[in-house]
Amino acid sequence: MKHLLASILLLTAAWPAGAEAPKTYGDAQNDLAWLSHSVSFHRKTLGAAIKDQTSNLEVRRRLEHAKATVEEMIQRDNISKACKVVEVTATVATVGVGGIALAATKGLSVATREGAAIAAKYMLKEGAKEAGKEALGIPGYSDAVKAGVFIFNNYDQNEMQGQLSRDNMELLLKAKSLLEDDSDGRTLKDKLPELRQLLSESEDRLEQNGYKIKAADKLINEAKAEAGKLYQEAQRLKALERKEDEKRAAEAKAAKDKELPTPQVSKPAAVPPPASDPKESQEEKRRKMQEAITKYISSLGASIERSQKAADAAWKDISDKPRQSTRYYVSDEIQDLLAGLAYGEEGLGTSRTYAMLQGVERSAENTARSIEAQRLALETQKAEIKTRIEPLLTDIAGHIAQWRSAGQLYKPQGYYVPESPKLEGMTVWSAYYETPLKYAEGYLNGTDGLASKYTALASRARGLKNALYAQVSEFMAGYAEKLQAYKNYQPQVAGQLEKLTAETARHNEVLNALGSRFISEFAYDGKYDLANLEAALAAAKPAFSEAQRLNAAGALLYRDLYGRYDELKQLEASPLVSEASWITYSAEDKGHKAGMAAAEKRTQGYAPDLKGTEGWEEARDAGAEIIFEAEAALRYLKAQEARLVAAYARGASAFKANTAGDLSGLGALPDAQYGAAIEKLFAPVQKAEEEKNVVLGEVRKAQFWGTEPWAQTGFWTVRVRKASGDLEQATSAFWDSASGKALTDARRVGEIQQSRDRQDPGSALVRKLYEDFARAYSSRDAAKVLALVSPDWGAGDGTTVSELEEQLRAIFRLNDEVTATVSGLSVVNDSQDRYTAYYNLNIKSRIYKKNIKREETSSVSEKVVVEGGRARILKTDAGGYWEIK
Repeated sequence: MKHLLASILLLTAAWPAGAEAPKTYGDAQNDLAWLSHSVSFHRKTLGAAIKDQTSNLEVRRRLEHAKATVEEMIQRDNISKACKVVEVTATVATVGVGGIALAATKGLSVATREGAAIAAKYMLKEGAKEAGKEALGIPGYSDAVKAGVFIFNNYDQNEMQGQLSRDNMELLLKAKSLLEDDSDGRTLKDKLPELRQLLSESEDRLEQNGYKIKAADKLINEAKAEAGKLYQEAQRLKALERKEDEKRAAEAKAAKDKELPTPQVSKPAAVPPPASDPKESQEEKRRKMQEAITKYISSLGASIERSQKAADAAWKDISDKPRQSTRYYVSDEIQDLLAGLAYGEEGLGTSRTYAMLQGVERSAENTARSIEAQRLALETQKAEIKTRIEPLLTDIAGHIAQWRSAGQLYKPQGYYVPESPKLEGMTVWSAYYETPLKYAEGYLNGTDGLASKYTALASRARGLKNALYAQVSEFMAGYAEKLQAYKNYQPQVAGQLEKLTAETARHNEVLNALGSRFISEFAYDGKYDLANLEAALAAAKPAFSEAQRLNAAGALLYRDLYGRYDELKQLEASPLVSEASWITYSAEDKGHKAGMAAAEKRTQGYAPDLKGTEGWEEARDAGAEIIFEAEAALRYLKAQEARLVAAYARGASAFKANTAGDLSGLGALPDAQYGAAIEKLFAPVQKAEEEKNVVLGEVRKAQFWGTEPWAQTGFWTVRVRKASGDLEQATSAFWDSASGKALTDARRVGEIQQSRDRQDPGSALVRKLYEDFARAYSSRDAAKVLALVSPDWGAGDGTTVSELEEQLRAIFRLNDEVTATVSGLSVVNDSQDRYTAYYNLNIKSRIYKKNIKREETSSVSEKVVVEGGRARILKTDAGGYWEIK
């Protein structure tokens, strides 16, 4: 019985209030069966509602995720116009089974949350646990055992698996188009209210479906309560009827044990006296009398034998009328019949197939006919036993009475009289009279009214069978109608999808060419202009918008077709299809058999398929990845272009600043110093080139569309070319300027001087002397300065070397910073190893604590001597004495 309310406790008002209460257990079972039959389809309704809620929750989750992402993007950059954040896959996880948990309903309406909690009750235990552990009070078979009611069987994961409905898919496609298409020029901030409206629409669907689930649950609970009452009444009636059955069995057993009285006949012996002669002796007389007694007893035995044979002959006719029992005791047979009735009544509750109901009907009908036939046969047999066997028993009883009388009369006189036979031990009594009469009495009493109960059971089974046939017929008619509709509809959809595929392909060509366009722009025959790429991207966006519209239309067409296909597959797998097949081949009702064969024929010869819809299983990407990647690539290239232009601009500006000062002294510098000075002068140009190489290296390695598009072509634009040209022009302008030319001329003079130095090595040593002098003085190293002065040094005012040393040490201690610069050096060869040097000496000093800064300049004339490969100052003729006064 625990399977019956798997169908009963569904969307129904169950047992109508005020309905007439069942009078028998069979009536109660019948009411439960009819209740089950009338509401069985509602289980599917509830399941569909739960699946819809799963789909609704999934859509809401995806839209909520999209909204959160868009809001985050707006906070970072409120000028973005598009993004790819909406997931449009069709598969949906199951509520509470590794999928949507009750946490997904947080923040939604009360109806939505309550509906989700109720839905979790009807999942399997694991699913209910996952769905928030809200499954207290989940009906289960253990409850059925305890409470004695049939319990709704929970949905399993496979039964609840599904895909997004067409309406939900349409909602997601709207959101996808809204966020990915920027053809209307609106920013994400402008689109956010519309996205929120779509989210609100999904939450409205959740709330409405939540009310449906709540209403269904309420009706289920009401049905459960009413079915429980009906079941309790059935159990009460069952207990009463079982007591009655026990009483019948006891009466049958009592009838078996009760002894029937044998016929009581009192009849004296009538031994014919023998002829006697007075002359006979007493012994002779006794001998003759014994012979007469023996002959008399023999005649009685012969009479009994004749009666027995007559009974044997009569019994052959009488015993053929009732069927032979398979049970030795009639009480056992009665118990079997009562148990069979109870089993059949139970079968009405558990046997929900045509085969089982037909079996119950046939078995009950056959049993009812068998009982009626047996009762009639036993009544007839009983009457014939009374009319044909009972008189013979009376005759036999009379003969036995005479036999006993003879014994009682003659035995005391010394005659021999054999013991009379006992009627109870004779077949005619036990087999032809007592046993069959006791069996008949027990059977007739035990089966009184039982045939009508079996007939009623057969009638109830027939009613349920006919109702099931009607249900299967209606199902098959609907199945055939939907199958034919799909057969007509599927080619239309396939044709439309084929056209949409062709139309979309034209737009996809534009989109697919976008990536290669970003490469060819920088190839050897490219234009090297980002404006061209921007124009190409702008031209591709209308193609993307149209492809997105076409793909959305195709996705909705496919969803609609798949929904019908999925429905047909579920119908095909329905147990009712198996029922139809069984009825066609095995139904005993010819009308049912023929009708179902005709219904089945309408569903044969065609198998639904999805041919022509390949590639539309999931919502197609209209090229959003290409568009977004192209936009990202364009932004990236613009940024790199800006870096290159800025690098060249900085280089030009810095180079111009470097060359704006007095560069006249550079030409006279030694080669190493001149090279360093020129390198420093042109450092901004070199830095710009280095930055260019870094940027171009990064661009070559940059990944877009899963590749490195500019690894072979490199990257260069017209703007970068112009900036690079500006820098080249700045360097050229410098060399053409007066400063540049003066530097060139000075360098030429320096080269002449170097030529002279090669002819007069001493002159070169003198020049090196003053380079070393400037460095030593600037480093405040008195020892190094004095090392450049001859021990015989003297000045025009009479200052000696020792006095010079004291002055230098005092100067270097007093000042924190000293800088000496020698300029305008001219060396004249006076004689062998004797030179006169003319130069300008500039000395700057600084005392940090007092913030004192001083600067002195003087023109110096000195005699220099070259000895041992080195030059030393021999005498200072004019100019400062290398001191700060």
